[in-house]
Amino acid sequence: MKKLLTICLLLATAFTGKAQESKSALSFEETVAYINKKNETNGYILRPGYSINESFGAGIKSISVIKSGIFQFHLCCDWPMESFNIFDLTKELYIDEKDRLVFEFSSAEKKEIKTRSLAETERLKKAFTHLISLCTKQNDPFEN
Repeated sequence: MKKLLTICLLLATAFTGKAQESKSALSFEETVAYINKKNETNGYILRPGYSINESFGAGIKSISVIKSGIFQFHLCCDWPMESFNIFDLTKELYIDEKDRLVFEFSSAEKKEIKTRSLAETERLKKAFTHLISLCTKQNDPFEN
């Protein structure tokens, strides 16, 4: 009887753990929605990375992502949309000394997102890292 009770308790614990694990991982669409919701609340600023002026940046209206890794930042004030392929990054996402989330394509080309706090930047980095893990790199059909 004790063995049966122990087995039942172990199975119940295993199923509970699985349910919590599946709840914690957001889907692709849920992660994009999370990022946009946080952007609406906190007003992220994108620095395209080609300006010498430290104060240069445009507010982000929304962010859209295609599962092939194309990230599009729709900007305020009639700024042109910033678009790039996440698989072109030369480094993993990182947070710089000024608490900005950095997308680095080369030492000369970076895009940075400024948030209101380091904690917010860390949450955004986790969300983007999760989103990147859900993207699938498309092979060029005309490559050798």
